[in-house]
Amino acid sequence: MLRPGTQLGRLHLDDPYRQAVQRLRGDWTARLRRAQAYARAGDIARAHRMIQTVYRERPDDERVLVRVIETAVEANDFDLAIRVLGDGLDLHDRLLHAAPDPAALERTAYHLKESLCRCARQLLRRTARYAAQETAATVASLLRRMDKMWTLDERTLLVWGNFHFLRHEQERALRLYRRVVESDPGNALGWYNLGFTLERMGRRDEAVRAYRRAVALDPRSQAAQRLAAVGARN
Repeated sequence: MLRPGTQLGRLHLDDPYRQAVQRLRGDWTARLRRAQAYARAGDIARAHRMIQTVYRERPDDERVLVRVIETAVEANDFDLAIRVLGDGLDLHDRLLHAAPDPAALERTAYHLKESLCRCARQLLRRTARYAAQETAATVASLLRRMDKMWTLDERTLLVWGNFHFLRHEQERALRLYRRVVESDPGNALGWYNLGFTLERMGRRDEAVRAYRRAVALDPRSQAAQRLAAVGARN
């Protein structure tokens, strides 16, 4: 059935209806912006309610899903961010197995994957310092699930390594930094982080070798200062 104001051929809708559609489409973005403002003002409870309301209304919209995670992380609502990130991984799986246009769905799944990795990095940065041990363990478990679904990129591996380092889990951080430099030997930051972790663990000879690789790749790296400091102590 055609709506009032529709003209055949041109399909022109009258202004009130078109404006209502635009308001409906943009409403969730405006509400999430308000939720972010509430979070910055310290009204976490109101931000949490608004975020949850938006997500309940549009749980299968990848744009909403990503914005909800970002807003929840900013509001330090880690439980919600973790739950929605898990839902995002489920949505990614459904997109890959849906029909009828596999190529288009694969592109959508790829963009969703990139967005979820970005959200995961934000979540790792926030929870590394502010989350309780149980929450941090759940975040790490979620990252392991992502790592099994697809090989995580070096940026995400670096942030994941930093997460474990800041939580004094140096062995786990070391494994992740090694993966970074094995995957990308030209990653100066990866070599620096590897060297710094080895130095903290008392493995100075290995730290020196890692620092030298970092300095060779980037002479202005902080690794040059650490290399001089370690050399002075030896």
